[in-house]
Parts: sequence; structure tokens; C-alpha cells
Amino acid sequence: AEVAATLALSAAEAKDKLGILLYSDGIERVIPPAKGRTHLLRIIRDVLLFEPTGVKTNPNIALRKLDHVLKKESIVMLLSDLEVLPDEKVLRETRARHEFMVIGVEHPGEFELPRLGFVEMRTAEAGRPVTVDLDSETLRKYMSRHGATRRDVANELYKRMGVDFLMLDAIGDFVGPLKKFFERRTGRKRG
Repeated sequence: AEVAATLALSAAEAKDKLGILLYSDGIERVIPPAKGRTHLLRIIRDVLLFEPTGVKTNPNIALRKLDHVLKKESIVMLLSDLEVLPDEKVLRETRARHEFMVIGVEHPGEFELPRLGFVEMRTAEAGRPVTVDLDSETLRKYMSRHGATRRDVANELYKRMGVDFLMLDAIGDFVGPLKKFFERRTGRKRG
């Protein structure tokens, strides 16, 4: 939410139109691109208060909906936790029509689990409760490997598809890495 709000403020400062499409396993909310302070505040409010009705995630649905919302070529940023990646066909189609980039956001605590013994958790994609032993070294190593693998798979996919990709830490400084990311993109366009 903070990354999305920061990007929204940046777009408003540049006097660009700004819109947002919030999704889960379906389209949750669409605010078409527009300008103005009231519009910006509405987007920030909706991002901060967003509570999805769907349980799963399907970025393909969101990316396919873009053509119904955007009437011309636009800059599209997909913010994702990388749990579910878009299909290559959908990425190709989106990239062909828009200037497209992906920003992954990950909390380090998601894969570096604290030792708390047995805990009941609900998986985001499956939606069912699971009891896990957070003291288990096997589980802790698995989760650490899973996080690294997920990042590697996303990096490889977006690189192969020619999509600019930035991975952010949810609790660290994200403004500096965002700034460098956009400076690199601007430098490549000029060069």
C-alpha cells in the first residue's frame, strides 16, 4: 500500500493521469485514469483500505482487464507479492500494448520465520488452515529456499519477457530503490 501510494503521489506530481485496478481472483475495484487532488486522495484511500473479497490471486484477469479501462498506450505497473505470476502470453500482450513494469514486494518475515512452536496459519492461495511447527529446521529451510526460488523464477520470467522488474523489501527503504529503478529506465530510453 505504501509503495502504491508513493507511486500515485509521484504520478500526480508529474501531472500524469493516474488509475488503479485492484484484484484478487477477480476484479475488485477499478478507478479509471484521471488527474486532480481529489482523484489522487481517492486512490490512496482505496489502496490503504482495500480488503479483497476474493481469496486467491489471478494477475492474468487484471492484465486482461486493462484494455477495457485504458483507451491508449499507458505506463502500467503491476505490484505483486509474486505468489502467482502472470502467464507469458498475457505478459507478451500487455507489453505489446503498454509500457509495462513489475514491482515485487516481499516481507522478509514471510520466509525467515520466527521460532514459535506449533502455529495455525491460513495459506493465502489455498485459504485453508494449516498447523505448522515453526521450530522445525526442515520447515525453516524449506521456507527460506521457497522465497529464494520464487524471486529467482520471477527474475528469470520478467528478464526473458523483456519486462523491467524491481524487487522491494516491505520493511526496508523502498524510495531509494524505486528512484534508482526509474533513473535506470530513463537512462536506457535516452541511450
